[in-house]
Amino acid sequence: MVSHALNKRTYKLLVSEIQVNSEQAKAKTELEVAKEIQLATLPNEIASTKDVEIVAELRAAKEVGGDFYDYFQIDDDHTAIVIGDISGKGVPAAMFMMKTITCFKNFVAPNKTPSQILKEVNAALYDNNHMQMFVTCFLAILNKKTGELEFANAGHNPPVIGSNFKYRFLKCNAGFILGGLQDAFVIDEKITLQPGETITL
Repeated sequence: MVSHALNKRTYKLLVSEIQVNSEQAKAKTELEVAKEIQLATLPNEIASTKDVEIVAELRAAKEVGGDFYDYFQIDDDHTAIVIGDISGKGVPAAMFMMKTITCFKNFVAPNKTPSQILKEVNAALYDNNHMQMFVTCFLAILNKKTGELEFANAGHNPPVIGSNFKYRFLKCNAGFILGGLQDAFVIDEKITLQPGETITL
């Protein structure tokens, strides 16, 4: 009788463990699919021309997250580059990241300054932001003919700039996060990159 009770209990424990493992496997599979979808929204090719080379890499701490980057060919002479980090981790951050990238794709356009674009992105992110999420980001527009780099910072880490093993942090206004307030407190600034100089975001 005792043996029968133990066998029954063991059977129930095994069934329960199989169900848990099955649910965990399903969740893992769904996260892997989400990661593939997320990575597909980011550029996966190196953008090289005779004037400029853009190289990027993303290593997420979890299957999905809120780090992102992108670049946009505005016209023959101008390329916009953005990097950002969403508050939080996991699926919520990944979804907010997708919304943020979509905003940049919609708002980056000729004859707009970085601060104008960031203000439009901020307004879109702030609208219906019930989860009170936010994003830090740095947006720059490079004139490939002149080397002029116009940029605006929204609470992100400053880039590193230089060449020949002589590098420095770019002096820039800290700005403020996007999505947190109705108004975006960002300003446009400019520098001129010299031939051979790199900027690391």
